[in-house]
Amino acid sequence: EINQDLQLFPNISLGYNLHDSYFSTTMTLDALLDLLSTGESNIPNYRCGRHTRPLLVFDGSNTDIAIQITNMMDISKIPQISYTFVSQDLSDKSVFPFFYQVVPKEGAQYLTIIKLLQHFRWTLVGLVAPDSDGGYMFIQNLTPLLVGNGICVVLSQSIPVAAHELTADTYEFCKWTQVNVFVCSGEVDTFVVGIIITQQIIEFCIEATIGKLWITSAMWDITLDLQYMSHIYPSIYGYISFLIQTGRNAKCGDFHSVLSSIKDFINKVFPCSYSKHGLSVKGWTRCPEKENTKALPQEEIEAILSLNSYIIYHSIWSVARALNAAYSSRSKRKVKGEKDQLTVQELKPWQPLPESKCVESCHPGFVKLPREGEPTCCYDCVPCAKGTISTNEDAKTCTKCSETQHPNKKRDQCIPKVITFLSYRELLGIILAFFALFLSLATMLVLAIFIKHLETPLVKANNRDLSYILLISLLFSFLTSFLFIGQPRKATCLLRQTVFSIVFSTAVSSVLAKTIMVVLAFLATKPGNTMRRWLGKTLASSLVLSCSGIQTLICSIWLGISPPIPDSDLHSQPGEIILQCNEGSVAMFYGALGYMGFLAGICFTVAFLARNLPGAFNEAKLITFSMLVFCSVWVSFVPAYLSTKGKYMVAVQVFSILSSGAGLLGCIFIPKCYIIILRPDLNTKEQLALKIK
Repeated sequence: EINQDLQLFPNISLGYNLHDSYFSTTMTLDALLDLLSTGESNIPNYRCGRHTRPLLVFDGSNTDIAIQITNMMDISKIPQISYTFVSQDLSDKSVFPFFYQVVPKEGAQYLTIIKLLQHFRWTLVGLVAPDSDGGYMFIQNLTPLLVGNGICVVLSQSIPVAAHELTADTYEFCKWTQVNVFVCSGEVDTFVVGIIITQQIIEFCIEATIGKLWITSAMWDITLDLQYMSHIYPSIYGYISFLIQTGRNAKCGDFHSVLSSIKDFINKVFPCSYSKHGLSVKGWTRCPEKENTKALPQEEIEAILSLNSYIIYHSIWSVARALNAAYSSRSKRKVKGEKDQLTVQELKPWQPLPESKCVESCHPGFVKLPREGEPTCCYDCVPCAKGTISTNEDAKTCTKCSETQHPNKKRDQCIPKVITFLSYRELLGIILAFFALFLSLATMLVLAIFIKHLETPLVKANNRDLSYILLISLLFSFLTSFLFIGQPRKATCLLRQTVFSIVFSTAVSSVLAKTIMVVLAFLATKPGNTMRRWLGKTLASSLVLSCSGIQTLICSIWLGISPPIPDSDLHSQPGEIILQCNEGSVAMFYGALGYMGFLAGICFTVAFLARNLPGAFNEAKLITFSMLVFCSVWVSFVPAYLSTKGKYMVAVQVFSILSSGAGLLGCIFIPKCYIIILRPDLNTKEQLALKIK
């Protein structure tokens, strides 16, 4: 193609010599001497006849042979162009000024290899490299990159270059039998040997099974050897390599068809073989290319160029243009060529691949917990802690949800918390509201009965004014329950505890006044007793006003210092935002309850002492029993209130209000209503006088 291009080398044709180094330094030296010698003997720089010294040398060997070639070519200042991955030491122009590479450094493919391993989730791998400086750098540079990307290197095997003595830790290979992927250095001469040696070690530990996959950093002319090895080692699953980017994607069938075409082409065009001792007089006949040779079909050429030969093809064209520019003495050399980049073909699930990992991946909602004394790829999967999630597989840490969100059951997603409060729409709220309404209506009914029968002896004998105050207080106490049900707002938070405390204190004060009045009434019946002057409405009203006034003062101080406000509790119940009233001052809250308990205690004590006083309508026994119920409810309220959270805490207080109020209403007024409505014959002065006698 170059010689037929009319724009290149007018009246000049380029020629070439092909030499095979056999990856041997001896054969390489013999080929170089032959290349630099023009006579029958290998005498470098001896000129006899026409001078045919080469303009440059293309090289596809390993690092050691590349150094051997460049050391000899530098003497004659012949450039050497390498199209393979070799050691970075050859990039030092002060030592190797005539050495050039047409491929990137091998390290350019490390990130691509890592991307490939991560794509198929191969987190447990082994490294195979030659026992040389290049192999040492390969393991030293690639290992931290793999580990930094979550891939564990648990096996590293060096392949001897010169000798065939191998040092291998078979224990490690037998320990990590789950390693199914090996990454090999791209040096061609040790690649195949490394596979053979490693497979022998593997099959020493386990029975041969299909599953081992090999990855190399570059594609070399090794397909024939690999095809041969696949019959010897059936446990080799396959090979993955990287091609130079071409205009045409390689197909699976290209490898076999290309090898067959190249072999037939060589046999037909170059019918000769090497048969001489190194460093001797040239003992073979030149293998000229046949004049009637036909070019390969275009399909086979494209197949060849889709493989590694693509970089060689474009390298030769680039050199030809450079030589043409130098020949034409152009001041500016323009080398037009496509930019060659190493890339990986788009990965597709064309076939199932073996796994190569220590453990199964941690699902979202779990976090990795490294096992002590084992590589980082060997870990346990533990659920994320309470309040945290993980959204990716093999997560290293769990993320905490925001305060308004909480993890779902799988702990792989944050979802909004549910807003809760004691609502009229839920069963608990409906039940409490129903009983509050029922008791309110019952209280109103009892009050109506007492008002209707206010002139009867029973109503008069039980201090009807205090009875009215007590009934009205109980009515408002039941109605305050509605302040606790529903979404807390500023007004309800301010009113519900203070109104309840004042109203309930008034009710207890009324009961206390009734009890004291019963005691004083019986004491006044004794001759010469001065208690008669204390009897009357003034004492009863003073007791009610003073006792309830103290509670009013406590609540006023409470509202002035630290009033209750609407608040939301984000932490008490998982997955819930509890709307509640912040009571402001906890001390004032329990102070108000404590004062009610103090009044109830005094009332219970006085009523208990007066329970055996005579009289048809003596309320002391009824008050004693009602205060026993009242005190029992509120004593049990404190631990129940402290042990519950959220809307159930509010429900406990509403229940205590209703049950204690119902105890007062039922124990004190139901017996009286029974006599007034069903036994009017007992509601007479004669019956009262009879009982007193």
